[in-house]
Amino acid sequence: GGVVGDSQRNILKNFFETFRYMEDQNKLAIFYGIGVNPISTALSADVIYDVIQHATLVTVRDQMSYRRLRQIGVTRDIVVAPDIVLQRHINLHEDIKPEGVLFVVADFFGYDNERHEDFIHTLAATIDYFAKKKIKVSVMSFQDSRDQNCVQSIQYNAVYAHRVNWITVKEHDYEKVFRIFEEHACIVSMRLHAMISAILVDRPCVPISYHTKMDELAEMALIDFYSIPFGDGVSSDHTYMPLDQEFLAEKIERVMSVPGEKACQGYSKVKQYSKHHLVALRQALGGII
Repeated sequence: GGVVGDSQRNILKNFFETFRYMEDQNKLAIFYGIGVNPISTALSADVIYDVIQHATLVTVRDQMSYRRLRQIGVTRDIVVAPDIVLQRHINLHEDIKPEGVLFVVADFFGYDNERHEDFIHTLAATIDYFAKKKIKVSVMSFQDSRDQNCVQSIQYNAVYAHRVNWITVKEHDYEKVFRIFEEHACIVSMRLHAMISAILVDRPCVPISYHTKMDELAEMALIDFYSIPFGDGVSSDHTYMPLDQEFLAEKIERVMSVPGEKACQGYSKVKQYSKHHLVALRQALGGII
């Protein structure tokens, strides 16, 4: 599992060494639900081609990953399905009555950057828009992440910060994360796995989509109508596209105005489709799992 590409040289080295070891031991090598980032150097292309082309099974999480492997010459069969995490079953709390908006924040820019300031001001203004109406608003980030710096900047710029729930959780405290998601009626996600968490707990989602992998999942989950394309001009597959406060607020209000089951009507399809990874794995292993 994991992600491969030019920016993950240490992962590439581990992949290559592990594959060669498995090959020497006559063991099966399987790449399961991987993502593929840009591959622009000949060395990376050679390494990735060699291990992927000769593996027992390869499944990827999105069409962009599939296309990138084809571009470097991989001809073998590749299974494409949504992220394997979507196979997870969540025991939902039926007693929870969701309300308000949860913003799951990501810091795209870092500091001392004009685009960072625009991004922060837009998020702060959007949060103020709902907090002023006394709608429940929460902002979540993960402990010991650079996203917390982003949250602090939003908190500093938000006029109604005192009405907002500022939540920090440990990155791998999944039960707490899912519980927080369940408690809100709308999730504004700035990360792929925030989208996935919203789908797992059946909560309406407004993705701030900085990458084609989020676009693909939004389209499959039938929430692309609510998705907001965003590009920082550096890390995304989109061109530079600033965030618009009125547009963001309008999308959130639109999602919250429809019944939850309607806003989440495409989720079951995505969960079912993600099982294609497991089906392919069982076939590759001769049904032993």
